[in-house]
Amino acid sequence: MATLPPSASPFDPVLEIEHGTIGGKACVNAFYVAISEKSYEADDSGPSATRDKVLLATVTESALRIFPINVRRGVADYLKPRHDNLRTITIESDNYGWPLPADPGDFEELLLSLPTGFSKQFQYGLGLKWEYRFFVNAIADIPGITELVITSGVETTVTPPTYRLGVKRFEQLRRAIDNIAHRYQREALEDKLLIAYTNLLHAVVPADFPLRTKKIRPGAIYELVKIGGERSNLSRSDRQAAMSIIAKDKEEIAKTDAAALLALRSDIEKVTLGTLIQKFEDMLAKDLTEPKWQEFLKANPFILSLAFAYPVFLVQDQAYVGGATIRGAGEKIADFLLAQRYTGNLALIEIKRPKPPLLKTIPYRADLHVPTTEVSGTVSQVLDQKYRLQNSFTQKAYESGLTNVHPYSIQCIVIVGTIPTGKDEKKSFELFRNSTKDVTIVTFDELLEKLKEIQRVFSASDEIPPADSDFAVPF
Repeated sequence: MATLPPSASPFDPVLEIEHGTIGGKACVNAFYVAISEKSYEADDSGPSATRDKVLLATVTESALRIFPINVRRGVADYLKPRHDNLRTITIESDNYGWPLPADPGDFEELLLSLPTGFSKQFQYGLGLKWEYRFFVNAIADIPGITELVITSGVETTVTPPTYRLGVKRFEQLRRAIDNIAHRYQREALEDKLLIAYTNLLHAVVPADFPLRTKKIRPGAIYELVKIGGERSNLSRSDRQAAMSIIAKDKEEIAKTDAAALLALRSDIEKVTLGTLIQKFEDMLAKDLTEPKWQEFLKANPFILSLAFAYPVFLVQDQAYVGGATIRGAGEKIADFLLAQRYTGNLALIEIKRPKPPLLKTIPYRADLHVPTTEVSGTVSQVLDQKYRLQNSFTQKAYESGLTNVHPYSIQCIVIVGTIPTGKDEKKSFELFRNSTKDVTIVTFDELLEKLKEIQRVFSASDEIPPADSDFAVPF
């Protein structure tokens, strides 16, 4: 028996019901009946028109089983199951049971009692509304699941081919989806208003319309991290913004989450150090020019400090230390000028490349190798810079406004080459560099190893068990 509202078009679908039995118990089958595609295209809705009839739902006293279909004409899966794997959505009855509809009108009235989130008009093919399709898509990822059962309570169980979802849990998830949609609708509206205000008012009359900024909704970052898991697919601008937020709020964070802030700082230092070591190793593998190394060490003066036994700070790179003639020619330039942090005593560093050998290949006598011209020349070069700076420091300090730095006993350091590999070469190198009492010679690989040693100390601190653990030392 079909119903057709007086105001409806003859091409609109109609609902038919048939009474029957399932397992010896009474049931009602509801069918979606519509003009076939062939008759629809021929504009034929009369008695001769052919009609398609598809099972839409089955009602028993214990359950309402829905078979969602696609009712959009003109598509390949018209009147076919709406979902690839999930074919049935069953809503179990409460303690009172489902009333068996006597006619199509009763069935349509029964649909009104479906949980919120379900389509309640047969004309749309029943099933979940479009905005809750995510539930079906997620459940369909489980192999062998063909039926979703909405049952009482909050319990969720999976026993293929059935996925049972408590109606209270379903309602919680549905509200969560709604809240997300409403929240982002509000945020979109705020963004649109802010764009209009910024570009049409503030940009034109800034004095009357001060700049407004978008406020971060409380909990937004927490949700991003919680949903994103261990790693979030953040862009570079996202990461910079996150760092900016922490930098601006560091004092408040220190008050409420000091331990977390210290742990974050430690993690950042470890990651930064690891990145620095990797870059150092990559540069050592290449035959780079002196300016490239000077640029790298200028950007990372921490590495230069490893050449000293005391804390230092960078005063100036490419420092003019004196030696110019009255015509301005002959000025001596040191790669780096540093000072002892507490006494202000000055130090000079001269940088050469790591690739050229430190010693001549042919022995000078038996197993003794002498330094190459570049090494000995660099030692003389930095000593000359020291001499020039001592003679011209008073004028240089006055002209440059230098205070709290002094040429008490200027230390000279040369960073050059890498440690030789041969036994005789190692002995010859140590004899030479330990005899140059006014100049300290440090190799690039020694600086790199100092960085790695610091990294090992950091890593070891992570492995120290807490004091109350079974592995705590007894003293």
